[in-house]
Formats: sequence, C-alpha cells, structure tokens
Amino acid sequence: MEALTFLDLPAGFHKFGVNSDEGFQITVGEKDARDAFSMVLGQFDGSRTSSDTLFSFVAETAGVYPFRLVWFESGGGASVEFFWVQSDGKKIPINDRRLDT
Repeated sequence: MEALTFLDLPAGFHKFGVNSDEGFQITVGEKDARDAFSMVLGQFDGSRTSSDTLFSFVAETAGVYPFRLVWFESGGGASVEFFWVQSDGKKIPINDRRLDT
C-alpha cells in the first residue's frame, strides 16, 4: 500500500512513528516524496506483530513537506498507522484534526 500526504510543519524538531504489522518505509522529499533521492526517515523490513518504530525529522524552515508511506503485509494480521508524537509522548494519528491546533 502507498499513502502520500503533505504535512504543514513549523520549523524545528518533529517526532513521528509508524505502528505496523509487517514492514514499511517513510520518506520525505523536497517536492515529491516518491523521488528516488527522497530521505528515508524510518523503516522496518521484515515480519512482526503490531509494533512501533519511532523516528525524527527536523524541518529547517516552516512549510509544507511531502511524505510517502509504503507498507507491506506478508500474512496473518494486517495493520499500519502513521502518527506524530507530542512532547508528552502522546501519539496522534496523522489524519487527526487535533494536528490543526
């Protein structure tokens, strides 16, 4: 599965995560997260039950950044969630409207 999104981020440090049953890769690009030169922020290449992988991104300037999530499933359960980690450790799904505040 492939999911593309654009996140409007303030300048600074951002912590994200993916909870997946099996593998994934998250990339961010300058203009297109599908570009071969996009930066890989996080990945897991293997089989597992639903588990978190956390990773960080520093937005040098405020702006809209393109992200790409690619996820695969090899059998058994199937799940994937892309989330932002608040400074208090709370996980907020990327499509949650609380990110607008």
